[in-house]
Amino acid sequence: MKKAIILFSILTCLISSVTLSETVSPIELENREGVIYKKHSKIPFTGSVRGKSSEGYIFKKTYQNGKVSGPYESYHKNGQLWFKGSFRNGKYEGPWVSYYSDGRLNLKYSGNYRDGVKILE
Repeated sequence: MKKAIILFSILTCLISSVTLSETVSPIELENREGVIYKKHSKIPFTGSVRGKSSEGYIFKKTYQNGKVSGPYESYHKNGQLWFKGSFRNGKYEGPWVSYYSDGRLNLKYSGNYRDGVKILE
C-alpha cells in the first residue's frame, strides 16, 4: 500500500510539472470573463505564453489558473528589452524595469509595485 501511495505521489508531481511547463502561442488561448483558457478547455490555463502582439512586440509571460502570474518580458520591435517584471494574480508585483526603444531607462514605468500599484521608484 505504501508503494502505491508513493508511486501515485510521484506520478502526480510529474503530471503537474509537465502541465506547468507547457508553452503555447497566444492564438491557442481565449479570454472568458477575465480568465484565460486554452481553446476548447474548461480548465483555466496554467503555463507559459510566447508570442508577438498585433503591433509587432514580442512578449513572454506565464499564467496560473487563468491569470497572468510570474515572470514577464516584452521587447520593442528592434529587439531591445521594453519591460521586465512579475505579475501576481493579474497585477504588477515586485520590481519592474522599462526601457525606451533606444535602450534608455524609462523611469515612468520602472519601480516597485505591490498589488498593481507603484510604491517605489
